[in-house]
Amino acid sequence: MNFGGGNKIVWTYTASGSMIRKQVYTAGTLTVTREYVGGYEYVNNTLSFMGTAEGRATPVTGQTNWRYELDFKDHLGNVRATIADLNGDGARFYVGAKRRSGH
Repeated sequence: MNFGGGNKIVWTYTASGSMIRKQVYTAGTLTVTREYVGGYEYVNNTLSFMGTAEGRATPVTGQTNWRYELDFKDHLGNVRATIADLNGDGARFYVGAKRRSGH
């Protein structure tokens, strides 16, 4: 999709219709590449998150730990809220109505 001025988004799909890549160009320069591989999402060749049955897990920067986000869904399977232990203390949880992942 071309927005003019060198700003565009390019999506790449498999022959069966699954999206495997999204590239964002700003002023003609590639700024963000998202790749989707079997439940994993990479942003600019760095693992962003992996999907789980209950939500998703994101790597904690500079550590080998994962931060788990639990989705609460309605009867149709739509995510209505997500909770996560953002500081890793096991006591306080962030509750959000929308993910802030940028896609």
